Amino acid sequence: MKKVIFTLILFQFVPMLLAIKRVSLPEVHRPQKIAVNGNRMYIAEAGSILIYNLENFKFLKRFGRRGEGPGEVQLIQNVFVKKDQLVVNSMKKILLFSINGDYIGEKRLSKIVTRFIYPIKDKYVGAYIAGDLRGEGKVYYRIAFLDAKLNHIKTLAERELPRKGKTTGRLKTDAVKDFFKPRFYEDRVYIGDTWNGFYIEVFSNKGERIYTIDKKYEKIKITKEQIKNILRWKKQEDGFFTSLTGREIKYNFREYFPAYKDFTVQDDKIYVFTYKTKNERQEVIIMDLDGKQLGKAFATIARINTIANGRYYYLKDNLDKEEWELYWEELY
Repeated sequence: MKKVIFTLILFQFVPMLLAIKRVSLPEVHRPQKIAVNGNRMYIAEAGSILIYNLENFKFLKRFGRRGEGPGEVQLIQNVFVKKDQLVVNSMKKILLFSINGDYIGEKRLSKIVTRFIYPIKDKYVGAYIAGDLRGEGKVYYRIAFLDAKLNHIKTLAERELPRKGKTTGRLKTDAVKDFFKPRFYEDRVYIGDTWNGFYIEVFSNKGERIYTIDKKYEKIKITKEQIKNILRWKKQEDGFFTSLTGREIKYNFREYFPAYKDFTVQDDKIYVFTYKTKNERQEVIIMDLDGKQLGKAFATIARINTIANGRYYYLKDNLDKEEWELYWEELY
């Protein structure tokens, strides 16, 4: 018993020295998303998914292709691992594959502009744009339970969106946006909402609110140097939009960063990525499912990442070798 207590104290208060490891992935060309299930890793590209064995990092297979037919995708938006299935969100449909990449089926989307679609029991959770899309009325970003035909059953949370003007002048938008997205674990829905601070609502598979995580947090001011870096990154990210529409983007900056930038739920823990950095690494707050803090770590900042089995995995492009590499760090 004393050994267990000592281990918990050590985990909570002693910073861990992270040993970074890496391996080359020559089969990867334009990765978008990454997910882990047991000893397998899935890397989604434009229209296909690659499977790797995490024990020896051997490339196993590539499945999927670009198109609009059964099993085909135009662009992969999200990839979720759900027990023995792989859930793939494409532009106009949700697809189900086995963990080996075998096509199971799909459901086409016709009524909603979708960001997330995730199956829970005999229903779905959708995150989508709703409201008066063609007129001048209110428009919402809504997270809701949907029936088997993807019809609305119950709204879990929503936020009103500002309408974009019809002029050809500057488009005004926030450079650092609040987090308002769902995450899924064990048939529960975790909705993060930094408009309310360090805030996460937890819902059952029937859409009932179970409990809320609402914690105090350290406010981090946005510095002038960070504004320069954000604008430099935004210029690259939004270059396509600007060239396509001819509209210059005007960014608004707030005084402080939101409470956190993202979170994920894995292995009976909640991992929250904050805006606090140290030596070009980002803070990860580790909590149990009730929101009790277990520890902290600082992980390398990377655009494509995931957490599984206590490890932080991420992809980086090695420009000298002209190939992508997989890195991983032990969080605890």
